[in-house]
Amino acid sequence: MLFFHNLFERRVPQILGSYFLASIAVIQFVGWLVDRYLFSPYLVNFCIVLLVSFIPSAMLIAYYHGKPGRNQWVSSEKIGIPLNILLSAMLLFVLFSETELGVSAEKIVIKDELGQSVERVIAKKAFRKDILIFPFENETQDSTHSWLSYAIPLNIHIDLMQDFYVRAQNILFSSTMPDQLKKMGFPAGIGAPFTLKQKIAVDLNTDYFLDGKIHRDDNTLKLSVYLYQTKNSKRIAEHTFTNSDILNTVDELSVQVRTDLNISKRHIEDNRDLPIAELTTKNNDAAKHMALGFVSFRLFHDLEKATKHLEIAVKQDDNNTFGHAYLAMLYAQANRIEDASLHMEKMMHHIYKIPEHLQFELKDLYYSLKGYGEKRFKLIEMRAELYPDEIDAHVSLAQAHLSSGRWDEGLQTYENVLNLAEEPELYFHDIGNIYINKGEYKKALSYFQDYAETFPGKAESSAKLGQVYSLMGNFEQAEIQYEKALLIDPGNISNKLSIAHLYRNTGKFDKALANYENALASSKTSNDKRVSLWSLRNYYEMRGQMSKSLEILERVLDLQEKTYGPLSNLLTKIFYFDRYARAGKGEQALKELLSLEQELQPPMNKITVFGFLKLHIEMGELEKAKAVLPVAEHVAKEFGIQFRGAEQLVPYSKARIFELDQNFDEAILLFRQFKAQFPSETTVNIDIGRCYRKSGQLDEAEEYVLKSLATAPFGPKTNQELAFIYADKGMPEKALAHLKVALKVWENADEGFKPAKEAREKLAELNANL
Repeated sequence: MLFFHNLFERRVPQILGSYFLASIAVIQFVGWLVDRYLFSPYLVNFCIVLLVSFIPSAMLIAYYHGKPGRNQWVSSEKIGIPLNILLSAMLLFVLFSETELGVSAEKIVIKDELGQSVERVIAKKAFRKDILIFPFENETQDSTHSWLSYAIPLNIHIDLMQDFYVRAQNILFSSTMPDQLKKMGFPAGIGAPFTLKQKIAVDLNTDYFLDGKIHRDDNTLKLSVYLYQTKNSKRIAEHTFTNSDILNTVDELSVQVRTDLNISKRHIEDNRDLPIAELTTKNNDAAKHMALGFVSFRLFHDLEKATKHLEIAVKQDDNNTFGHAYLAMLYAQANRIEDASLHMEKMMHHIYKIPEHLQFELKDLYYSLKGYGEKRFKLIEMRAELYPDEIDAHVSLAQAHLSSGRWDEGLQTYENVLNLAEEPELYFHDIGNIYINKGEYKKALSYFQDYAETFPGKAESSAKLGQVYSLMGNFEQAEIQYEKALLIDPGNISNKLSIAHLYRNTGKFDKALANYENALASSKTSNDKRVSLWSLRNYYEMRGQMSKSLEILERVLDLQEKTYGPLSNLLTKIFYFDRYARAGKGEQALKELLSLEQELQPPMNKITVFGFLKLHIEMGELEKAKAVLPVAEHVAKEFGIQFRGAEQLVPYSKARIFELDQNFDEAILLFRQFKAQFPSETTVNIDIGRCYRKSGQLDEAEEYVLKSLATAPFGPKTNQELAFIYADKGMPEKALAHLKVALKVWENADEGFKPAKEAREKLAELNANL
């Protein structure tokens, strides 16, 4: 009792009580600051730890200075208080040294794609919430409600994107996940087990994922939603909403999700948050057809059905911005560019309503249809500046650089990605691929090896190592790595094709063909079938069987049209009309290309110039090729990043034109410049060697063609060119050896295949002179 009497006499309880009340006031004030001025929410925790850790000092001060009158500082205070401060500082450092304690958002000023300065408020990475949304399960036993399984997540995604603290993803917007879900037995994207959803969320690097179910209770529709934390699969919130019009729950649901994500109440109240009906449509029937149209194309690649749904959606609500945007995309895929442009203009008229992050995607589509390549690039650049902590924005910018052959700029942008990524090793494959394009195979190998060490047991690690070993001419190691990849993932089509490529390049043609056909037979998705057919087409082209190659090309294009629509088919075909000329069908190809030019609508009809350029060069029509070249240069510049092939085609074609014009010195210079810009295009060494041979510089010719032989010892064109060089150098034995390799590859070539015919004539000439 004496002890407690002493404490009260010294007013310790009163002082500690005051300290406690003052601490509560400070914490509440800091909480108000956080809520009002967008400071870090971790500041509240920081203050709590700080104030609790200072309790020993408060007790010392209260005990020794609580009595009325003047009190002296004692040694226990002189030691205890500094020690308490030191220990508190150490504790705060340990707990908060890696925690962002400043403002959670900041203002930045950037230039938009039109060159105008704009000011934006963006969330810092530490405070951004990344969430993945899955289709909801329809448990009503009534198929008429199935459309809600897609419409509700689609609307939630759009609504959440109004908040700059949230980055929402819809699983169906992913470029690869719909096909992955099909492979796993969920073609409609519905019914995936929880463990698979969690894995997908991990693969897409989201912090949270959301799913739900639609069910019926006493003839009333109810919506139950579940929010999970990705890293531990913990359910952090669940809610059930009841409404006669269940789409109207989206606004309420969106607010609840943001609250569950610990976004401040004040921010939620103050943030621009238009009702979902204003962002999409107020008409439920229009919403239904918009969702069904989206799913018809994204999941089932049914362009016709998707288009019909979207036409109904915009007819019922002409202010449906997303409906106009998506219908425009479908019209473009169907080569209805004029119709697409009409709906894109309507979309742009209302685009101010759309969350800015989604505006980038819609504007990208708009500039793509208009052929504004430079504005598309500026838009991508602006997004990376506006969202400096968003990895996807920097990856998109890097890919834009790479599409124009700006390898160093692409690498520099990936440095930003590595600095942002929690697991930078995930992007080592991308960087390795850039070094492959730069022709720096040892650096590429280093990145692939680092990736393999970080993620042992992944099939793609072995596949990438196999690729770079093959490019380095180490075919034995390449085969070991490819077989390892197949052992890990025997059903992977890409792995099957990779080892088939290796067999083809090393002269094991029977094994190569068997693997190509096995890959095609094993393909389950349209994309796998397309890639397998494309590889088989390349195989037959290499072997001079152009008729078979063209038959398979038609199958590829037909499949591509069914999957992506006529436009994709037509634009791809433009770049392959020269193959018809190679098969002796040049005049037929020219007629088809002229017809296609009329079929394509502006501005896409301009792309046919690349087909004419390649076709005239293949047919040896020098003056026509010269006339087309400046037009092709202008179109390539106009469309910019939209057609990567054009970036390579124009400088290569310019060199070929000089070669046709017998100006070999200029052709060699241009071919070498092309090789410097695109080092991975090793076949250009054959072109350089051919020009050196034609100009009488045989040693230089041999040097360049041998470079190509190192990575493709059974390349028929390489061996044929070496045979011509050695014949001109008076070395018939070497010439015969290489001719025999070329003719072995072309043993089943089409009768009219010109290179094989020239090789046979050369063989007869050499044999006659022995």
